[in-house]
Amino acid sequence: MTKRGVKPDFFKSLGLDIRQLNNRSCGNEVLWRLDSGLPQNSSLKQQFKALYRLIPFQKLDGIKDIHAYLDIGMFFDTAMCSLQIPPDCLALLDNSGLTIEVTCYPCEESKPNN
Repeated sequence: MTKRGVKPDFFKSLGLDIRQLNNRSCGNEVLWRLDSGLPQNSSLKQQFKALYRLIPFQKLDGIKDIHAYLDIGMFFDTAMCSLQIPPDCLALLDNSGLTIEVTCYPCEESKPNN
């Protein structure tokens, strides 16, 4: 995330073209999103590695004027959900300064009929 009105010049230092990222305004901030480009049914490990190839996570540490985090979206159709993050995925995050956020999305099929 960056403050609205702040020129996002950190993309060049990451080796990214700004067109690779989706963005949306959120209050006084702009949320920038980089997608792995893999199908939704790809494993968590595949997603981590694809994102790491796009941006080695350690490059994010120390960049001023941004708040970077990794959001894992999880879809579920049961009463509850759980997530295991393999150690090699966590190793990719070492020295990155990234926070992990897990967002759970219940699927429509799991809602009771009225």
